[in-house]
Amino acid sequence: HFFASFSLSPQMQLENILSNAPDLPISAALAKLDGLEFRHPGRGRMVFDSQEAWAWGTNSVQECLRWAVEEAPSDVRSCVEPNSLAAIRAYTGTVVCYLLTQTLTKVTSSRFRDVLPFAKLLLRGLRSLPARFQRSGATGYRGEVGIQNRVQGKQSIILLPSLTSFSEDPEVGTGFLGLSGSRTLYVVSEMQGYDLRAISCYPDEFELVVEPGTAIEVSHYTFPGEGQAVQGDEDEMSELVRVVGRQSPEASISYLSG
Repeated sequence: HFFASFSLSPQMQLENILSNAPDLPISAALAKLDGLEFRHPGRGRMVFDSQEAWAWGTNSVQECLRWAVEEAPSDVRSCVEPNSLAAIRAYTGTVVCYLLTQTLTKVTSSRFRDVLPFAKLLLRGLRSLPARFQRSGATGYRGEVGIQNRVQGKQSIILLPSLTSFSEDPEVGTGFLGLSGSRTLYVVSEMQGYDLRAISCYPDEFELVVEPGTAIEVSHYTFPGEGQAVQGDEDEMSELVRVVGRQSPEASISYLSG
């Protein structure tokens, strides 16, 4: 069995990092993200503004909080405190998901710690969800713009250092690829994560979120010229890389890696 242990800095585990992050209400946690740059799959480079970004999503932060208190399923409200539940709702319906995933992979960024209060709310909320939200044995699909170094190097184990979203619907997963440029499609079986359909802003996306430190044991890569197009014509396929594998419980870790 393969086992990997990676650290952010000497022996600092994710749990310790988040435990030292300040406890903030969701509005204050989101305000700390202002000015952070991220890549949107449809709009390219963007800068987060907590006063403006909600126009790109489904709900304002106030609406997420109202939903958490008044409309969320009763068993969820009894387990998850409102700010954490609102953080889950915001993650499923706004650009925060892109910003969080991308920033948590850049541990050397001067703004890395600014995302930790929101990440702390979100992870606390996910871990407090009732057991019915635990999903295992699923196949997940994830489209990413660009080709990461880990893929270019054909690593046999790929570690996901951030909370990462997949979809159980292949059409949804490929929908985030865009239609041109360098792109990566992950197809991962035997997944274990949080099934957020019942509390998502977009239940039809069949979103499955996996924890930081999740590992993918790669069975094979399909690079340009070696496979079939997922969508679009052959010229578009020339920029697409497929990564096929399974979630590997033996290789899962609790560290953030740089």
